[in-house]
Amino acid sequence: RLAGHAAQAAGQARIAALAALREAEVGFFSGVPLTGSTAWASTRAYAWDSAPAYDHPDLLLAWEASYAEEQSRAARLLEGIARRARRLNDLDSEGAVALHRAEVEVHRGRLDAADALAEEGYRVLSDGVRDQFPLYVRAHVAAWRGRLETAQRLAGEGLRMAHETGDAIFEVQNLLVLGFIEVSAGRYEAACKYESALCDLMERMRWGHPGTYRWQGDAVEAFLGVGRVEEASDVTVRLWDQADHLDLPGCRALAARCDGLIHAHGGDLKQ
Repeated sequence: RLAGHAAQAAGQARIAALAALREAEVGFFSGVPLTGSTAWASTRAYAWDSAPAYDHPDLLLAWEASYAEEQSRAARLLEGIARRARRLNDLDSEGAVALHRAEVEVHRGRLDAADALAEEGYRVLSDGVRDQFPLYVRAHVAAWRGRLETAQRLAGEGLRMAHETGDAIFEVQNLLVLGFIEVSAGRYEAACKYESALCDLMERMRWGHPGTYRWQGDAVEAFLGVGRVEEASDVTVRLWDQADHLDLPGCRALAARCDGLIHAHGGDLKQ
């Protein structure tokens, strides 16, 4: 917000628009809907023709759609950004958007398409030092395809790079995959190590949008698997609160499943 005010005072319209977009993005991930963001409204008045494709507001709209289970709309928006990146010869944006498209294809159950996009994004962006984003996506696709050893190797390397570069966003993402792997293999003690780290990191980040990372179901399964019912309940209560605040049906469904697991664990099969 301060950057936006300074840019407006200096007559720098592009920087002011970018600052407003970042403010809207931070608010969105903190739990402020785009419809309630004055910063978001101001981004719509700016012409984004010359900006890098990854800075286009449609990316935030694509995330909003994906987290609300509107995966077809998210895919269309991301494909439009990819075309824009190719038109601008913007290779970095094209690689990053390929990875986001892969995430959407995982949600759509189209794992072959997700695999191809994940590999494309990795080829474009990998530098051997800051690969935590492409490694996470490749690991996520591999895990969903049942290639658990490959997924574990990729996510473990991604987590190491995220630690070394201070990247909390992809520390979360790689932890998410590692927890999912251990739950999938029925190794609940090992899963709890990752899920506990996730809970702590999400709390410290004050992340307010539950649709961004779908880790809560795995955390509840892991915690119940070792009898840590209170921690499973805490995750579920927070998920309900955030899902209701943002009116997210998919996250409500996940919260209901978590509640069902907790009741079943306690022997209450009717509830």
